[in-house]
Amino acid sequence: MAWRMDGLGMRRIWAQISGACIFVVLMTIAPLAAMDLNGYAKLGLERLQGHTSYEIGGLIAVSGEENRSAHFPFSKLEFPLTGYMGTTAFGLNVGEVLRVDLGLKKSILREEATIEDWDWGYWHLADHPWARSSTLDIYSTSRSSVDAWMGDAKVRWCFNLTDRSRPQDRTEVRLMVGGGYSIQVFDYDMVDDLDQWYPSYPQYADAIENDPTISPALKQTIKGHVYNSGNVLSYHVEYEVPFLEGGVQLGLGERLDVEACLGYSFWVKAKDTDHHLLRGKVSKGDCGGTAVLFTLNGDYAVTDRIVLGLNYRRIVITATGIQDQSAANYSASVDQHIESDQQSFGVSLGFCF
Repeated sequence: MAWRMDGLGMRRIWAQISGACIFVVLMTIAPLAAMDLNGYAKLGLERLQGHTSYEIGGLIAVSGEENRSAHFPFSKLEFPLTGYMGTTAFGLNVGEVLRVDLGLKKSILREEATIEDWDWGYWHLADHPWARSSTLDIYSTSRSSVDAWMGDAKVRWCFNLTDRSRPQDRTEVRLMVGGGYSIQVFDYDMVDDLDQWYPSYPQYADAIENDPTISPALKQTIKGHVYNSGNVLSYHVEYEVPFLEGGVQLGLGERLDVEACLGYSFWVKAKDTDHHLLRGKVSKGDCGGTAVLFTLNGDYAVTDRIVLGLNYRRIVITATGIQDQSAANYSASVDQHIESDQQSFGVSLGFCF
């Protein structure tokens, strides 16, 4: 009986909570519904440029062995961000106080570019006493293109600073404060045309030739370039960026609007997977960090309904964490640093409703 009473009591509590939630939602929607609603829909094209990269080093934890400390970084890979993206955007204004924006971007024209890979202190990590940790021992380039997509959602509150008593053809100023969420995914599914060489060999040539622990085959290999025209690796990285944002919108006359916004993220989530096909090695990183976002948009109303737009956006992301590595009979983890510097320039055609 006590269980039955407890169950009925819990049902009443949940009913009260549900009723309170419905009341709050209705009280929130009611005044918004009484306001003027207007919005826009846009299609556009953007040029993407920049890079995403990761570095590893520091603490090395190999399964079955004692942890060891190494220099940071001892390896870095940098992947270019190039190509053209198709964009869609949708926005809704609730009166003059609230603005909601949604956007989606996807690669439509991929451009092949150079991937770079640096390894410092390779011989030092292999415990050769004659080597130093600071020398660039291995450097390679390869070719690939990125398949990218991005999604954004923002909600901002607007504060009109214009004196309504003045002539309407003067500049209108609105401050905007809010937040948003951005997700980005970059895929490099075909990385080929490897060109690898050993920049420090002239410096270490005598020591390498006289070191009996280095095989004759390796000694011969590092004297020149190593080429591989096939697929050598794949790389996938994704960023989750919740952010706070503030900005200003200027209405220059009746036709032109200019908007500038600056955002910051205290909590960025970055995850990546690097599959080195030649060695059968898979490395997965999980990092957290920060980001700075800047946007500059300009819209010109050709008619009351048709709008032409120009836009610029830059995002700088930095994150640190751990990379887990696995291969046949091998597993380890190392410290990792991921960063990305992205810029995009675009044009758009919009319809207002």
